[in-house]
Amino acid sequence: MVFFSQGKDPLINALKELEHQRITVLYVIVDGKNSVLNMNHVEFENGKPKLTPYIAVFPFSFYALVRTTSTLPGTLAEAIRQWFEMTMRD
Repeated sequence: MVFFSQGKDPLINALKELEHQRITVLYVIVDGKNSVLNMNHVEFENGKPKLTPYIAVFPFSFYALVRTTSTLPGTLAEAIRQWFEMTMRD
């Protein structure tokens, strides 16, 4: 298992390997008051901080954002439907 504490590169490499094996990873985010949509990623360019919305650099290609757990079953059903649609095109 790869954790973010080891940096983003090992995670990205692991996700690429899974994709190569035709394994799709769906990352489910149960979002609350401190929304991931409000988070920023900070990089320094020429000593100055550059803020980017975290979701723009999120390493998972496929993710579902769920605000309440009551919508989780429908969200997962829709994700599975989209996965079937995507895999039937290949």
